Amino acid sequence: MAPGPGSGPRPALPDEIVEEVLLRFPHDDPACLVRIALVCWRWWRLISATLFRRRFCDLHRTAPVMGALLNLSDSDAFFARFIPTSLSFPQRHADLRGWRMLDAHHGRALFHSLPWGLEPWDNELVVWDPVVGKRFTLPKLPWEPNPYERTWNAVVLCAATAAARDGGGCNHLDCRRGPFLVVFVLTGHEETFARVYSSEDNAWSEPTYAPRMDDYLELAPTVLVGNALYFMFHRTARVLKCDVATQEMTLIDLPPTTYPHHIVLTTTEDGDLGFAGADEFRLYLWSREYGPDGNVRWTQSRIIELNTLLPVDALSTSPDVLGFADGVDVIFIGADDGLYSIDLKSSQVRKVCTQYGFPDFVVPYTSFCAPGRVLLGL
Repeated sequence: MAPGPGSGPRPALPDEIVEEVLLRFPHDDPACLVRIALVCWRWWRLISATLFRRRFCDLHRTAPVMGALLNLSDSDAFFARFIPTSLSFPQRHADLRGWRMLDAHHGRALFHSLPWGLEPWDNELVVWDPVVGKRFTLPKLPWEPNPYERTWNAVVLCAATAAARDGGGCNHLDCRRGPFLVVFVLTGHEETFARVYSSEDNAWSEPTYAPRMDDYLELAPTVLVGNALYFMFHRTARVLKCDVATQEMTLIDLPPTTYPHHIVLTTTEDGDLGFAGADEFRLYLWSREYGPDGNVRWTQSRIIELNTLLPVDALSTSPDVLGFADGVDVIFIGADDGLYSIDLKSSQVRKVCTQYGFPDFVVPYTSFCAPGRVLLGL
């Protein structure tokens, strides 16, 4: 008997259709595409292509939060720990003993060596790629004699950040292998200055000076708005703004608040500076409002009832606001039973870890984990 019209093998779907399906797999689960790529040679070829990775990033638009960096200690020493928030992230567990976490932006993290030196040029600065575990040690900062007490902070950024104001630069979705900058800011009784390290030049710039700030920089995470960085102060309700391109520095006043714990800087939905604090069981989000006369004032833009989001009995006292992933709108909260992340857009809550005793701050790590470059071994 001759085979019927429907009994033969069905034609394979065109590559274009298969690729459209693969592009829509979750971008915060890198191992998902790896498992699919191992099904057959055809799918491996599609997923590992450079064009697929570019389209995958463009479709999902924002790099997901892949982990959290914490400064911790045990009976032996202080150390920095990377905790993945994605179960399939390739860096399953990493303790960097003898190092303190400073910052993470655009797929890289920045650390400095311990013990803490009296001056920043006493310690090494290291840029780390958590996806592949690669480290790069920066040249030592130029030594500058000064008998007065100083404080400092530093940030790692994609090198294209300085061009953001002019519409150039990068979308920062998959740029962690490209050139980078480290912005170093120091304040003291006698001086305030910034230096910028360029990986393309492998050198620090000459210092750019600003008027004396008469305050102590908080060694806390910064936020990036356009091509401007914002640093927190320790003693006063002020923020230091530093233009990445020019290193010009200005002061911004925050409104007086009475939160029992520290605040964290954030970015708002319209791409401006904000901050967040918690009191009792509420999370308060603040943003800047611009009047028709050009004056700027701070307003409470949102109040979130944490008891309705977090598990029952997670909170018995006012929680700690520990970190914020700018560009992703994910905030980190320290509760009684562990560390939680809250997506401010979807209100999705994840328990990052169960940990006794949290550091002052948490630095979120955001990045696309391109499957072709790393997870497929290309």
